[in-house]
Amino acid sequence: MTTHCRTLGREIRSLRRSAGMSIRALARTITIAGHRVHEDTISNVERGRRNASPALEVAIARALDIPVERITTRCACEYDQAAA
Repeated sequence: MTTHCRTLGREIRSLRRSAGMSIRALARTITIAGHRVHEDTISNVERGRRNASPALEVAIARALDIPVERITTRCACEYDQAAA
């Protein structure tokens, strides 16, 4: 995991907390919107233990009502390599 991915996770955590949402609430909001996600997945992304897929990044941004560009990954190449 690169520093960029850990930074992305910290940014997502900060935005979630600023929105007054728990990890559970964020996961529920994303799931209701049609993208199934478990709380552990969000926690691992925030801790830099897991990359967020591009689809998850979009879902998080929508759930937090922020522009997607604000959290788009700088480590997409790592996600692509892990998916291969």
